[in-house]
Amino acid sequence: RLGGETESQAKALRDRPARQRAASLLWRLLPEKEHQVSRLILDAATMALLDLAKDKTPAIRLAATRGLSKIPGAETKAALLQLTRDPTPAVRGVAVVSLGDCGTGALWEASARCLDAVLRVRLRFYEAAEKQDVDDLPQDVLRCGLSDGNAEVRAACLSMIKVWAARKDPDDALRRLVAAAGGDAERALRALLVLPEWATYRDKMAARTPTDAASALIWRISTQLAPELPTEAKPLCQQAMEALLGEHYDVLREMLRLVLEEGEGPTEELAELAMTVLRHCPASCGPVEGAGSFNVFAMAMALLRRLKPKEELQLFLTQLLDDFRYSCQAQAKKKSVNLKEKTMKALYVIEAAFSALGKELEDFDLGCNLLDDWLRPAMDQDGEQRALALRCLALYSSSSCEEAVKHWTFFLELMKSDRKDEAMTKTCGLFLLDVLLLYGDQLPPGAALSAFAALRQVLGGPLGGGGPSEVQRCLAERLITILLYGQWDAETKLDASWFLAWLMLEAFRHPASTTPDLKNQAEVNMEAAMQAAFRWRLLCMFGCLGRASLPHATRLSSAMQLLLSTDLWRLGSQISGSPRGVQQRAVHLPRLLRLVCQQLAASCVQQKSSNAQHWAQLWLERIWRPLALLCLEAPEEEQLTELLSATAFALQPSGASNLAPLQKAKNWHRIKQEVEESCQEIVATAEGASFLPMLRDLTRRLEEIQEEDISESWQARAEAQQQRTVLQEQLELRRICTEVQHQNRQIGGKRQMPSDDDSAGHGPKHKKKRVARSLFVGPPGH
Repeated sequence: RLGGETESQAKALRDRPARQRAASLLWRLLPEKEHQVSRLILDAATMALLDLAKDKTPAIRLAATRGLSKIPGAETKAALLQLTRDPTPAVRGVAVVSLGDCGTGALWEASARCLDAVLRVRLRFYEAAEKQDVDDLPQDVLRCGLSDGNAEVRAACLSMIKVWAARKDPDDALRRLVAAAGGDAERALRALLVLPEWATYRDKMAARTPTDAASALIWRISTQLAPELPTEAKPLCQQAMEALLGEHYDVLREMLRLVLEEGEGPTEELAELAMTVLRHCPASCGPVEGAGSFNVFAMAMALLRRLKPKEELQLFLTQLLDDFRYSCQAQAKKKSVNLKEKTMKALYVIEAAFSALGKELEDFDLGCNLLDDWLRPAMDQDGEQRALALRCLALYSSSSCEEAVKHWTFFLELMKSDRKDEAMTKTCGLFLLDVLLLYGDQLPPGAALSAFAALRQVLGGPLGGGGPSEVQRCLAERLITILLYGQWDAETKLDASWFLAWLMLEAFRHPASTTPDLKNQAEVNMEAAMQAAFRWRLLCMFGCLGRASLPHATRLSSAMQLLLSTDLWRLGSQISGSPRGVQQRAVHLPRLLRLVCQQLAASCVQQKSSNAQHWAQLWLERIWRPLALLCLEAPEEEQLTELLSATAFALQPSGASNLAPLQKAKNWHRIKQEVEESCQEIVATAEGASFLPMLRDLTRRLEEIQEEDISESWQARAEAQQQRTVLQEQLELRRICTEVQHQNRQIGGKRQMPSDDDSAGHGPKHKKKRVARSLFVGPPGH
């Protein structure tokens, strides 16, 4: 019995070992089956474990999670779902396994764990999924497992697919797998059909003639994996032509892909097949699902480009577009409803020609102006035609610098307008970024600035909303390519700093708490997992950016200077709630600052003395000076202590040599002198600040400097203030908003967090925890 009305009994609640023993005993004593214990004891144990599952000690939550796995019910299921998002990996892993034992598809509500950052949690998820007897496997679970970077997780996902398929008829299992996996069906089928136990079925499928989309995909993969083609099978060109005449366009798509990948068949027959596809396939064959999929028009055009000489291909395209134009004119006169279908087909063919031919299409005399006859008129039609025409125009314009410059303003203004949707925003943003990467040095003056201004409008302010959307993540990843490989001149270096600062804050942001949505909780969790995976990729990029080269280190330190020189640093003081009621920073700025300092310090250690001074100077000018100014101007801020501790990493001796990372630089003595001067001025000015003991300790750790070298005041303070003023003026000139609303609450000082184990229960306003009542078996005193 734990807890009670007396002081000795209530003291047990404040004793962490006692709570841990209680959770462990409950977990071990509860029987495996519900009917083996009375309802009174089971209810009391349920209430106790639900309370212990909210304890702030990880070991207690772990034991409580194991106990909850033995208790069925909606309340325990909801608690286990909450524990799958616990900060401790061991708790998340046990919660996932426990949900797998609950049945009724409870595990799929925690499908976001297939993207967990910890390997063993992902393994536990797929091991638990292997036990689920369901009709269909979730697409997100299949996609994430088959594309995981770890071989053990991929093997666990494959094992899950094998066990699931073994419970069903092979034909039914593969069809369900195709329907469930969607765009990742090919990867799942290849992982399954390559196994030896599926060899007989694979050879049998390769000899069949497919009749629908699912059987066609299974047939193509079986044919590619089979050691040799069946002798009784018809020639591939004949089968494709029969599928075209029978209007089995999904089957035709798979056959065209097999032709392109294998490259087998008579040249003349294949060319005739490709031309027939371009002439007679309807526009409904254009849309495709999946990132790596191609429509029949693109595959037929690629096949034709491979087989036909340039002159014959030009003649065929000219005749084909003429036929399309005359057909559309006739449909327009009749005001037929088929006009849209004819126009869409022509646009799909034009898109395929741009994709397959690229710059070669500039040399073709097609007998018509593609812009005036097709693309621009389609821009005034409905959204479907407008989006397709916009993609065609982007392909056409990006083929050369001259065309890119001509249409630059159009894409820029469209991206700024309010009439665009997400698809148009994505197309315009990718076009602008691709052109900047390909022809950045050939664009007219001011083009890059206008593009970056429009991109800032799409990305929004730092830490906006509940996290970056899918379009924002796509544009951000393309922007990273430019930050890594693009050229940034003096005109655009401020934009590079702002974008890197935006990415930094997104990488270190605390996930926003969402309102529970029981109907779409799995989708909400998966979106949160996708955002977490995006943050992980950003962390991988920032983990090596500062060591890549001096220009990359300059951009990284400039981004940190922008954060410390504007109001954006106050985002580290803002509070965001968490499901367990613990206050969290909106963004953990000290961790971000420590990462940047580690990058600069590691680069200093790896360089020669003459080169190391550049990285050391970056640390001094762009990190230490802005932070020292903050200590002088806002000494009351609690997070400055942690920021100073993270920055001082580069000054503290470490390693076998017992040297500071920056000590290898030629300008080490000047850096040490300025740091000590600024520390003395801060100590003399900021009386009563919480970071003063840390500054005094930093001063003692520095090597001794001759008294005559040290000034009583910080000599470079005016230079630091001037650098910050210039940066703020440049941001204001670009109309880049960096203002942050101040909050009265801060992390540090008086935190409204769950009481500590040693202090819980003290004070007149202490309220007894629910565990004091729920751990009783029977009335108190009995």
